[in-house]
Amino acid sequence: MSAVSSYTSGRSRRSLAELLANRPKNSGRKAESSNKSLQEAALCLLSCRQDLSQFLLEVEAPPCKKVCSHDCSASGHVQKSTTFTDTFIASALRDQALHLNVAPNILGAKAAALNIQKICDNVIDGEKGAVLSQEQRDRLTAFLQTLKGLVAENCFSCSVFLQHIWEEEIPHILEVVWHLQNADIVGLEDVLESCKDPDSAVDWFCTELQSLFLRMEASPDVEILEQMISSFVTVLVGKAFCKSSGKKAERSQLSKISLLILDEMHSWFLDVIPEAPNDESYKPGEEQYWLIAYNASRYRARVIPEVLEDFFTHTLSQTLIFKPKLKVSDAIRLQGSWSFVKTCPLLTDLYRKLFVLLSAEKLISRIQRVLDTQEVNWRHVLACVSCLVICQPDAQQLVTGLLGRLLAQAFETYELEYLITAFLIARQAALEGPAAFMSYTEWFKCTFGTASSYQNATKKSLLFLLKFLSDLVPYETPQYLKVHILHPPFVAAKFRQLLMEYISLAKTQLSDMKVSIEDMGLYENLSVGSGKDQKQPQAQQDVEKAVQIFENTGKIPSSVMEASIFRRPYFTSRFLPALLTPRLLPDVPDSLMFLIEALRSYH
Repeated sequence: MSAVSSYTSGRSRRSLAELLANRPKNSGRKAESSNKSLQEAALCLLSCRQDLSQFLLEVEAPPCKKVCSHDCSASGHVQKSTTFTDTFIASALRDQALHLNVAPNILGAKAAALNIQKICDNVIDGEKGAVLSQEQRDRLTAFLQTLKGLVAENCFSCSVFLQHIWEEEIPHILEVVWHLQNADIVGLEDVLESCKDPDSAVDWFCTELQSLFLRMEASPDVEILEQMISSFVTVLVGKAFCKSSGKKAERSQLSKISLLILDEMHSWFLDVIPEAPNDESYKPGEEQYWLIAYNASRYRARVIPEVLEDFFTHTLSQTLIFKPKLKVSDAIRLQGSWSFVKTCPLLTDLYRKLFVLLSAEKLISRIQRVLDTQEVNWRHVLACVSCLVICQPDAQQLVTGLLGRLLAQAFETYELEYLITAFLIARQAALEGPAAFMSYTEWFKCTFGTASSYQNATKKSLLFLLKFLSDLVPYETPQYLKVHILHPPFVAAKFRQLLMEYISLAKTQLSDMKVSIEDMGLYENLSVGSGKDQKQPQAQQDVEKAVQIFENTGKIPSSVMEASIFRRPYFTSRFLPALLTPRLLPDVPDSLMFLIEALRSYH
């Protein structure tokens, strides 16, 4: 009794508040222990059973929607929640890596590659060069946010990620590479440099880009794709033409790959340009999108001006030497079809884009250097000359200077190549009309028509010129032969017989071609072969050009005045009848009437 009484007495002495205060403490310890055990069991289960790839995809949505409280709109809470989510994902990845006995950054890289493949499954099963749907873009953008968190937590290895892509042959779509580059996770240069075989890297990129061009016309996201192309080309140009640190430093592997890609794409572009002038069956296709690479405005401050200028200069050189399969004789025969208006618009567009950044002086200098050192594609060179005199205001004077240097070298070294080049360039520039360059007749007279001309320095110089002109006869068009006959080179009296031998040869050639010397008009039309090929009589063309010059100057054209004195048969039997062709006179006198009145008053 005493014991019970004592126990009861002890319990009686404890207050109810003490008993209640003691109860939660015991209950809290039990709950804490239970929660800890449950957490350990859950983590163990996750480590053993979880699919890391699926886990990363599950958290790809913006983390604030999943873990933020109702105050997540505040910027501080968003930043805190995002950091917590990144840490949570990294922690789960580390646990899985520990269970698999691999480094967390390696596991994260492999999981990232597989996740990207899952996001792009539909594209990978389809055509090369395909682009992502908007849904796939959204999923990829969200996943890249998660991936950036892994990068920040040192749970992602760039090298392992790239190695996994190449070794597993997971198709890497260009748009995916672009999004990775924009997210500062992996750049195009990393993708290219990580490939063990440089040729494979070049082939992959060029094939993907060309396939992408095929889809651009029908794609609703053309602007995005153009930005993508500009972004990639900016990287390639920056790497291909970066300045080496040392004088003897060799190009890096990435620099070589970048240059190879640019050259391969440019060759592909030039290869699809039709050779036939005015080919009506040709319509610009996917190749036109490569011209985006030469829009100088797209580079802005992203590329150093000197580097961009090197790229444009290199492109010009590659264009001039592309597949030099035409002989000089072909160029002499065909160059009338290579004028500005007859050249494929894609080629003229390329030249005009290059001319935006390069001055006329640098263009002429580059053309001369290429002509002096390499075998050239004459069609491209002469088309470039046409574009130059049409598009560059200072080109006429610079081309004249180039011709002077070529001729001086020719008569100094007696190298035919310099003389041939000078004649081709002069004729090509003359094709573009007097507004762009002097006529061929005027150039030939000014160059070889005086006693101080190149050929009069020595007898060897004269023989050099006359032999060259004689060798050209079988390939010449009638218009050029007529110029040489009517305006022959100046020679001393004692060498007159040598000149007459050439003129006799040229007249025989015209006779064989059944072309009369009197068929030659006042103004050159060197793009046609003979008078029979002309859709409009030569005399009528001369009248139209004379009226046009009279409108612009208010004076009788000098060519008309010269013809009335030195070419009287043509002037009276052809030109005047065409000028005075009967017509219904306008109520207000026009330029033709004023020209007729001016000629009547003069004579």
